Amino acid sequence: MQPSIAADWEQPGRLFGMFFFSPYLFYKGLVHKDLSLRIFAVLLFIYELYWVLFYQPGEKSKVEFLRSAFT
Repeated sequence: MQPSIAADWEQPGRLFGMFFFSPYLFYKGLVHKDLSLRIFAVLLFIYELYWVLFYQPGEKSKVEFLRSAFT
């Protein structure tokens, strides 16, 4: 089974979230003095960093693996 086209586009989206969207949210949190927005930006950065570091693009998730094993 070949990986889907969406799997090829997953990694650039994650990098965009890490290097553009998350810092932008953090900046807006500073400008508007909104602590919850800054916390969300930091959590988003950590979440995206985890997926970029520990999963290769197009790698099957555990759910997809189990689904394909039982069908």
